[in-house]
Amino acid sequence: MMNVIRIYKNNSNYPDVLNLYLNNTAPDVIAAIGNLSILKNKRLGVFISVKCPGAIILKTYDLMRDLREKGVAVISGFNSPMEQECLNIWF
Repeated sequence: MMNVIRIYKNNSNYPDVLNLYLNNTAPDVIAAIGNLSILKNKRLGVFISVKCPGAIILKTYDLMRDLREKGVAVISGFNSPMEQECLNIWF
């Protein structure tokens, strides 16, 4: 089992983007599991509806493969079936 890591605002691993967009409302501490170096990479949040047209699904598969090859960190809840498929592309 991986350990939960707490990252405080004054830590160099704390994502700058949180302060940039949230200003004073950025959390004082965030929790992470795994390799913290991905927080320095470009990141993309993915949210996909439960109902997606087929053409979008195919484009999403291609996009996820490209992002994986380029080393972009993808953040998602991976709740919808399509999000779960995206997670499978990474592993």
